[in-house]
Amino acid sequence: MNKQVAIGILSFAIISVVVVGFYFSKGFSQSQEATPSKTVVVEVQPTNTEVPNQVIPSSNVPPQPASAYKDGTYVVSGLYTAPSGPEDMSVSVILKSGKIESTDITPKATDKKSLRYQQVFSESYKSLVIGKSLDEVKLDAISGASLTTIGFNDAIDKIKVQAKG
Repeated sequence: MNKQVAIGILSFAIISVVVVGFYFSKGFSQSQEATPSKTVVVEVQPTNTEVPNQVIPSSNVPPQPASAYKDGTYVVSGLYTAPSGPEDMSVSVILKSGKIESTDITPKATDKKSLRYQQVFSESYKSLVIGKSLDEVKLDAISGASLTTIGFNDAIDKIKVQAKG
């Protein structure tokens, strides 16, 4: 490349930078109120008239997140220690979509007092767990059956392990 061409290119570049800089400095130094606004309307014509595939939900219910637990029926023994010694009860849970759909308890206590507490518990706990996810269920004393709830919570913890997806 000869010297004259190089000087010409360099001069053009310098002039371009000065002009662009002047243009931007004028545009930014004036206030918005003093600058007249122009509306430009651009009409876009589609080139493809096909409608893309769409997923249309069948109802207005938002999709449920995937459950961490597999659907199914789980039966385990819930263990706890009563003043009379170790006790257990059979806990059955049906999981559907990650929620407890149904549950039953079969009392198995050997001590008469513990057996009565398990029976009272089994008659009153369902409304506290049906429709809830396993992670939401952690019961306190129900109708004075505080140790029985420990056995129930133990069973729920075992079901969580078995049902892990």
